[in-house]
Amino acid sequence: MQSFSFAVAESAFAAGFYPDTISTDHHAAHADSQPPHDLPRTMSKFRAAGMPEHEIFARVGARPADILGLSGEVGILTPGSCADLTVREMKDAAAPLLDAYQQSLPGGCWETKMVVRAGVVETG
Repeated sequence: MQSFSFAVAESAFAAGFYPDTISTDHHAAHADSQPPHDLPRTMSKFRAAGMPEHEIFARVGARPADILGLSGEVGILTPGSCADLTVREMKDAAAPLLDAYQQSLPGGCWETKMVVRAGVVETG
Protein backbone atom coordinates (compact mmCIF):
# COMPACT_ATOMS: atom_id res chain seq x y z
CA MET A 1 0.00 0.00 0.00
CA GLN A 2 2.90 2.34 0.61
CA SER A 3 5.40 1.30 -2.03
CA PHE A 4 3.82 -0.53 -4.98
CA SER A 5 4.50 1.34 -8.21
CA PHE A 6 3.01 0.40 -11.58
CA ALA A 7 6.05 1.92 -13.34
CA VAL A 8 8.51 -0.20 -11.36
CA ALA A 9 6.37 -3.34 -11.73
CA GLU A 10 5.99 -2.82 -15.49
CA SER A 11 9.78 -2.49 -15.89
CA ALA A 12 10.45 -5.57 -13.79
CA PHE A 13 7.83 -7.68 -15.57
CA ALA A 14 9.09 -6.59 -19.01
CA ALA A 15 12.49 -7.98 -17.96
CA GLY A 16 10.90 -11.25 -16.80
CA PHE A 17 11.51 -10.44 -13.11
CA TYR A 18 8.55 -11.46 -10.94
CA PRO A 19 8.06 -11.55 -7.16
CA ASP A 20 8.62 -14.85 -5.37
CA THR A 21 5.15 -14.69 -3.82
CA ILE A 22 2.15 -12.37 -3.88
CA SER A 23 0.07 -11.45 -0.85
CA THR A 24 -1.94 -8.47 0.33
CA ASP A 25 0.47 -7.40 3.08
CA HIS A 26 -2.80 -6.61 4.87
CA HIS A 27 -2.43 -4.65 8.12
CA ALA A 28 -4.39 -2.15 10.22
CA ALA A 29 -3.81 0.73 7.77
CA HIS A 30 -5.67 -1.26 5.11
CA ALA A 31 -8.65 -2.23 7.27
CA ASP A 32 -11.13 0.32 5.95
CA SER A 33 -9.59 1.09 2.56
CA GLN A 34 -11.92 1.44 -0.41
CA PRO A 35 -11.74 -0.30 -2.69
CA PRO A 36 -10.67 -3.07 -0.31
CA HIS A 37 -6.99 -3.98 -0.09
CA ASP A 38 -7.48 -7.69 -0.73
CA LEU A 39 -5.76 -10.50 -2.61
CA PRO A 40 -7.94 -10.38 -5.75
CA ARG A 41 -7.25 -6.65 -6.16
CA THR A 42 -3.53 -7.12 -5.52
CA MET A 43 -3.43 -9.91 -8.12
CA SER A 44 -5.30 -7.65 -10.54
CA LYS A 45 -2.69 -4.90 -10.13
CA PHE A 46 0.05 -7.35 -11.11
CA ARG A 47 -2.00 -8.41 -14.16
CA ALA A 48 -2.62 -4.79 -15.20
CA ALA A 49 1.13 -4.11 -14.92
CA GLY A 50 1.85 -6.94 -17.36
CA MET A 51 2.53 -10.05 -15.28
CA PRO A 52 1.16 -13.19 -16.99
CA GLU A 53 -1.84 -14.75 -15.25
CA HIS A 54 -0.19 -18.17 -14.86
CA GLU A 55 2.73 -16.50 -13.04
CA ILE A 56 0.33 -14.62 -10.75
CA PHE A 57 -1.64 -17.71 -9.77
CA ALA A 58 1.56 -19.70 -9.17
CA ARG A 59 2.77 -17.00 -6.77
CA VAL A 60 -0.40 -17.04 -4.65
CA GLY A 61 -0.65 -20.84 -4.48
CA ALA A 62 2.02 -23.34 -5.50
CA ARG A 63 5.06 -21.09 -4.95
CA PRO A 64 4.22 -20.08 -1.34
CA ALA A 65 3.41 -23.74 -0.59
CA ASP A 66 6.82 -24.74 -1.92
CA ILE A 67 8.63 -22.07 0.12
CA LEU A 68 6.81 -23.25 3.25
CA GLY A 69 7.69 -26.88 2.57
CA LEU A 70 4.06 -27.77 1.83
CA SER A 71 4.26 -28.56 -1.89
CA GLY A 72 2.33 -31.68 -2.76
CA GLU A 73 -0.01 -30.89 0.13
CA VAL A 74 -1.41 -27.42 -0.62
CA GLY A 75 -1.30 -25.02 -3.55
CA ILE A 76 -2.12 -27.74 -6.11
CA LEU A 77 -5.06 -29.90 -7.14
CA THR A 78 -4.00 -33.53 -7.11
CA PRO A 79 -5.29 -36.68 -5.40
CA GLY A 80 -4.35 -36.51 -1.72
CA SER A 81 -3.89 -32.73 -1.60
CA CYS A 82 -6.19 -30.43 0.36
CA ALA A 83 -9.39 -29.66 -1.49
CA ASP A 84 -9.06 -25.92 -0.85
CA LEU A 85 -9.63 -23.57 -3.75
CA THR A 86 -11.03 -20.21 -4.71
CA VAL A 87 -12.95 -19.57 -7.91
CA ARG A 88 -12.38 -16.07 -9.27
CA GLU A 89 -14.08 -14.13 -12.04
CA MET A 90 -12.61 -11.13 -13.88
CA LYS A 91 -14.83 -8.07 -13.68
CA ASP A 92 -13.73 -5.72 -16.45
CA ALA A 93 -15.91 -2.86 -15.16
CA ALA A 94 -14.30 -2.75 -11.69
CA ALA A 95 -12.95 0.48 -10.20
CA PRO A 96 -9.57 1.58 -11.59
CA LEU A 97 -6.49 0.08 -9.99
CA LEU A 98 -4.28 2.53 -8.06
CA ASP A 99 -0.68 2.23 -6.96
CA ALA A 100 0.89 3.93 -3.93
CA TYR A 101 1.60 7.01 -6.04
CA GLN A 102 -2.02 7.42 -7.17
CA GLN A 103 -1.19 6.22 -10.69
CA SER A 104 -4.20 4.50 -12.19
CA LEU A 105 -4.49 1.59 -14.60
CA PRO A 106 -7.62 0.01 -16.02
CA GLY A 107 -7.61 -3.72 -16.34
CA GLY A 108 -10.51 -5.07 -14.39
CA CYS A 109 -10.40 -6.87 -11.09
CA TRP A 110 -10.81 -10.46 -10.06
CA GLU A 111 -13.67 -11.10 -7.65
CA THR A 112 -14.20 -14.19 -5.53
CA LYS A 113 -17.16 -16.26 -6.75
CA MET A 114 -16.77 -19.37 -4.59
CA VAL A 115 -14.52 -20.79 -1.88
CA VAL A 116 -14.05 -24.50 -1.24
CA ARG A 117 -12.46 -25.47 2.07
CA ALA A 118 -11.62 -29.12 2.81
CA GLY A 119 -13.84 -30.11 -0.11
CA VAL A 120 -16.89 -28.19 1.18
CA VAL A 121 -18.31 -25.11 -0.55
CA GLU A 122 -18.35 -22.24 1.95
CA THR A 123 -21.26 -19.86 1.96
CA GLY A 124 -21.67 -16.33 3.30
